[in-house]
Amino acid sequence: MLGKNIQGVMFMNLEQTAQSFEQALSACWEKLQLQARMLTGNRQEAEDLVQEALTKAYGAWPGFRGEASFVTWVQRIMANVY
Repeated sequence: MLGKNIQGVMFMNLEQTAQSFEQALSACWEKLQLQARMLTGNRQEAEDLVQEALTKAYGAWPGFRGEASFVTWVQRIMANVY
């Protein structure tokens, strides 16, 4: 019985993580796309760069401390990926 409760809490936390990440992302999507376009000079490469940076950012999202804005944090990840 306890295992089911723990699984439920873990699922809720994963769902909340996804929702909070999506909310933060929706506010800066266009800015990230623009930066990626400026870095790569190519629309397709820019889309790939944003995708890779967001994949890394999502994996690190639980550790995001908020010392910088979300967009600044993801832009730094994107620059590092590039």
